[in-house]
Amino acid sequence: MHAQEIEQHMMHTDSNIDPNKLLLPSSLDFLKPRLVQAAEIASASTECVSFVRGELKSIKPDKSKPIFRIICKNTSQQTFALLIDGDNFEFINVKGETRAQQHQRHLHQYWQICRKEIEKKTDKMTGVRWPEGGFVDPVSISDDHVNFEIDIDAKGFGGQPLLYRGYCEFQSLKNFSVELRGRPKAES
Repeated sequence: MHAQEIEQHMMHTDSNIDPNKLLLPSSLDFLKPRLVQAAEIASASTECVSFVRGELKSIKPDKSKPIFRIICKNTSQQTFALLIDGDNFEFINVKGETRAQQHQRHLHQYWQICRKEIEKKTDKMTGVRWPEGGFVDPVSISDDHVNFEIDIDAKGFGGQPLLYRGYCEFQSLKNFSVELRGRPKAES
């Protein structure tokens, strides 16, 4: 697609993005529709109050896997960059992760903290058995909470079975609570 065709395409797609604010080397003009889409996606995000410009951040030597940098202004009129994968149009954080990858990483961090805190509460018990697999999916996730429930089996001093359930509630990686309570035998 040539520059004139791109501008006509943009006029027919009702884009709010000014084509003069999209910067690409002329050898990569074929990426312009993707850059437009990335700019539209970024502009629709709640953080981006006004679009400043869009540009190519990186691309592989074979001209695949473009990453776009979209510059926006926030409500305080400060500029910031959003990175968008030019293939799947997912946001990328500064570590090069998509939002889905970042979400998974955070869930694993929450789980590691939860497990460590419950291990502290069960360190005097013997024969402690954790769920298999090394990771337990959260029982609930909301905008401001992640909750885990973990069934833990142990043995008492006389070898009798002890059945516990651990509860971890996170508001953030630093703001959380952990409880360990007995659970009924019927639930084991």
